[in-house]
Amino acid sequence: MDQRSIILTVGFGSVMINTMPVWIGDLASGAGLSDGIAGAFASLVLLSASLACLGLRDAEYISLSKVAAPICLALLALSPPSAPLLPALACCGLGIAIGALTGRVISGLDGQSDKLAAISLALSIGLVVSLIVYLILPVLTLSSLWLLTALSLGMLAVRTPQMPPSSRFQWNHITSALPVQYIPFFVMMGAYWTYLELFGARFDNAGQLPFWLLGSLVTGAIGAFLAARIPPSWQARTQARAMVAAAVTGGCSYLAPNLALFGLTILVNGFALFVYFPLYLGTAGDKAPGAMAGYLLGFAVGGAAGSALIFSIGYTALAGAILLSGLIGLMQSGVRSHPR
Repeated sequence: MDQRSIILTVGFGSVMINTMPVWIGDLASGAGLSDGIAGAFASLVLLSASLACLGLRDAEYISLSKVAAPICLALLALSPPSAPLLPALACCGLGIAIGALTGRVISGLDGQSDKLAAISLALSIGLVVSLIVYLILPVLTLSSLWLLTALSLGMLAVRTPQMPPSSRFQWNHITSALPVQYIPFFVMMGAYWTYLELFGARFDNAGQLPFWLLGSLVTGAIGAFLAARIPPSWQARTQARAMVAAAVTGGCSYLAPNLALFGLTILVNGFALFVYFPLYLGTAGDKAPGAMAGYLLGFAVGGAAGSALIFSIGYTALAGAILLSGLIGLMQSGVRSHPR
């Protein structure tokens, strides 16, 4: 698998996730949707991507996915208020396209000595591109969905590896393919990033919050870049420590008494999470598609899980659940890079 294809697929997926707040907003305003419905459609993208990452790896799906991604994004940009079903279908199609391509590409990483470096570079580039998107959108007159449509055209250049029939996923293997022990952590990380702006609005100087969130993209890019430079003998422990650091800082964010402490925990969380994720995915071996699917599944349901905790108990419950999810993942992992 050439590095360019990894950057185009994993990097673009990173851009879609990290720019989700802005393109959800543009979808809501353009299609006349409530914020809640638009957010549900975004979760639909992640859920569809998770399932496709596991199950759609045949050549005919991959060829269609390369074309489907920009088409679905263009449909989201064009969705009129009079056709509410169109964005739902387009979100499903977009998730399937991204998930199928990603699953096929990372399947080709197994056995490559530089797979961790390739994933780390792709994530770093994706985070930097996300930062650029946020910085240039205020001076542009077009919707973020059109900008993402243009970026998605890079999918057409993806070259996917040949796969023997024996390596193709069978649907009855879902339980064994998904990294069940890590899903609570991913669910809580999804909840963590979903409610930061809502929680941060309570501070007097909340107008400064976007700068902290943009800073987390920078610290995340640094973390992903450094992950590839960790010696193999340190990777398992570094992955475990990064997961704990992400959980601790995530919990502390929702207990922060002021914006300065809140912002600092966001920066550290971004760094720790993107040290963790390349190590988690890059050391997964032949389980890489299932590892990616578990991550996407967790983020897809994170918003709903966080909402249930916040509205039933409060932000303190969310903080505790985030911390607990990291400890669960640590205990279940046995301080290994990934179950083999």
